[in-house]
Amino acid sequence: MHSSGRQTWSSFPPAVWHTVLALLPEQLPMSLVVAWKGWLMWQVVSWKAREKRRDLFLRRLPRSSQVCSGKGPSMNILDVTAENVEDLGFFCYMSKKKSVGYKRKMQWLKDRFSEGMRIKLLELPNRGFIEYIPGEYAWRAVDAKGYMFVHCLWIVGKSKGKGYASALLEECERDARAAKKKGVAMVTSEKVWLVKKRLLEKLCYEKVGEAPPSFSMMVKRFGKARPPKFLDNAATIRSKYAKGLTVFRSDQCPYVEDATNTAVLAAEKHGIENRVVELTSAKEVRELSPSPYGVFGIALNGELLRYHYMLEKDLVPLLEGN
Repeated sequence: MHSSGRQTWSSFPPAVWHTVLALLPEQLPMSLVVAWKGWLMWQVVSWKAREKRRDLFLRRLPRSSQVCSGKGPSMNILDVTAENVEDLGFFCYMSKKKSVGYKRKMQWLKDRFSEGMRIKLLELPNRGFIEYIPGEYAWRAVDAKGYMFVHCLWIVGKSKGKGYASALLEECERDARAAKKKGVAMVTSEKVWLVKKRLLEKLCYEKVGEAPPSFSMMVKRFGKARPPKFLDNAATIRSKYAKGLTVFRSDQCPYVEDATNTAVLAAEKHGIENRVVELTSAKEVRELSPSPYGVFGIALNGELLRYHYMLEKDLVPLLEGN
């Protein structure tokens, strides 16, 4: 349980005190009412003064020293393990447990726990999760040995905007420190399927690298260690898969199954030579993925077409142009 912390009477904002004043019984002795109102107004003035001092303090801090997180929201976070993953699941595809994508992800996940994989879920009715693993086992096209690497961070629906993403990242950072890691890293994208960098910037993560078409390497270092970096497999892709459509896939994401089938069927309908490259280890992802995302990608004639799921209606125009 993550509590928002103990609050004293003097920590409430002015709106609370104005409400309390309005609710005072009219039949109380006037002397008591005056004394009570005087005490409450003193609390309001004190609260405003504290907030002003805090804002002034934060403005004077250099950016790298700013307080990056405060008291988190009240919630329960469930730790998914090899022993309970069958019962708790892994957040995605929970309504499609009989699907191929769900089953492949489940087996992939069971194989990762021995490598240090962690998944943490918000307990219902809140909805969200985080998935992370030691950097040497990260399924991204990165060199991140010594770091804890976040694969996924996803908050959905009415749970957005309540600080849950920050709380889940703090869980990861706490585990990273306990494991003596150099820091926490994550690939972001300004497009789809990945968190955008602005969320991590708010939490004092720094951008240490960029890669096309829209990726950033974001990291929170615990010391002065060398930051993680992107790996570039473009030359390998052009050399080995120069003709036709190639789908690179893994089982890290359950949505990849449908994404792969959609791409292959679209290519076949248009008479385009196609193939599927199964990425079965973190090492293969580092060596063969056409983009930093790592676990899925579509290449056409040796060039990255998209790193994310595409509907057939969106993919066909790109195929017809070649």
